[in-house]
Amino acid sequence: MSGDIIWESGTFLYALWWGMVLAFQYDTIRIIRRIIRHRRVFMIAVEDVIYWIYVGIRIFIICFYVNSGIIRSFIVVGLVCGAVLYLKALSVYYIKYGVRLVGILLKPLKMLVSVIRIVLQSLRKDRPKNGEI
Repeated sequence: MSGDIIWESGTFLYALWWGMVLAFQYDTIRIIRRIIRHRRVFMIAVEDVIYWIYVGIRIFIICFYVNSGIIRSFIVVGLVCGAVLYLKALSVYYIKYGVRLVGILLKPLKMLVSVIRIVLQSLRKDRPKNGEI
């Protein structure tokens, strides 16, 4: 096999990997959105814009690293195929179990916060008003 074909195959696999990684990172944002409800669509849009700026920079770095910054079609195809492969194979499970796991991990923290609130509310009720002794 030609050295160029071997290099293109390796670069394609590298792009495939990064497509999966970028889709995984977006799913992490989706998990955070399910745990922390966003009341405004504007905040979701801001998160998306920040994510896509990050993706653009990351793709540029990948292209710069493997091909002196030149965007080749097989790199784009690799990124897209990697993302689709991840989304079809693993995304549903990662989101489902990721939300459950974070919920389980946050449960003790929520209980601690509720106990602290109860204590603070009882301290406020017991505090004397202005001028009272």
